[in-house]
Amino acid sequence: MSSQGHGVKRPLRSSVGPSGEEESAALAAWRESSRRAGTKGPELPASLKKARTDREAALPQEVIRRQSAPEEVVVNIQTATALDPEQRAKWFTSALEAVAAGIVRASDLFDVIANQRFVKGLSSALAAELLAKVRKSVDLFPEKLQEALLSPSWPLAEVASAPAERAKQRLLSGAADLEDAMLRRCAEFVKANEKSLEEAHKLADRTMQVELSRSGPQQVWGLTWSRAAFQEKRRILEGIVDGTPAGLWNQERLARNERPLKAGDELIAVGGRHSWEEMAVIRDLLQAPLTFLCVDEPEATAKDTQPAQCSGAEGVCIEPI
Repeated sequence: MSSQGHGVKRPLRSSVGPSGEEESAALAAWRESSRRAGTKGPELPASLKKARTDREAALPQEVIRRQSAPEEVVVNIQTATALDPEQRAKWFTSALEAVAAGIVRASDLFDVIANQRFVKGLSSALAAELLAKVRKSVDLFPEKLQEALLSPSWPLAEVASAPAERAKQRLLSGAADLEDAMLRRCAEFVKANEKSLEEAHKLADRTMQVELSRSGPQQVWGLTWSRAAFQEKRRILEGIVDGTPAGLWNQERLARNERPLKAGDELIAVGGRHSWEEMAVIRDLLQAPLTFLCVDEPEATAKDTQPAQCSGAEGVCIEPI
């Protein structure tokens, strides 16, 4: 009996492709023809291909992440204090990344975060989060400032260590004695570290960030070290070899009227590693982010005229040019 007699409506069929039953029958016929011995089954009908495609969920669009250079960030107390606490925390993270990339001087960031005005409005929890980031990245700062940053008596550390309620009262209270005490401690902290900060600024002005790359570990970097300094576990440049990664880097600097690497400049970090042993990783790298301490007039002696014997093991030249 026809289903129409009972008033049942048949489901509408798509005008685009086959129905489910028709698709199943067509697919079974295609599979049967594919199993016949000695024959190769025909290509799947276009209607079945489209039906399958229509039912499949669209794949999410591939997301490609590209490493980008840290965004330029203005590092001064006016910029930092103009932001609310949450935005100030994000600013600090960006500033720290800029220091790690060599875009911002570590001593300039120290000036800001050591200022009493920087912690104004910060909760104890937020201050503790920022303090943890400072201590995790303390190696980015000159050694003379690291001791101050690890001290429990500077403003950010005091706010971070205080209980939440006490921190709230400390930051929001208008009591003159509390404000005076905080300002007095801040002044004492700055005074105690004033000389170290001045020296850190001078040191930062003399540092140079150098990015070298090579095609393989067999290619030398083109850096030659002073033998005498190398024996004292210091890597002081004796010369740069033309046509090498270091030589090409120097040529680009000279073309832009910028200071190149010179004899007497000292390698003080390789990819953020500062110790003598850690900097030996230069021999294994294909991309070498280097930090040099520059000197205007290198102090050379007769015994410094030969490169270190073991410098070749670090991917640098044994014979200077």
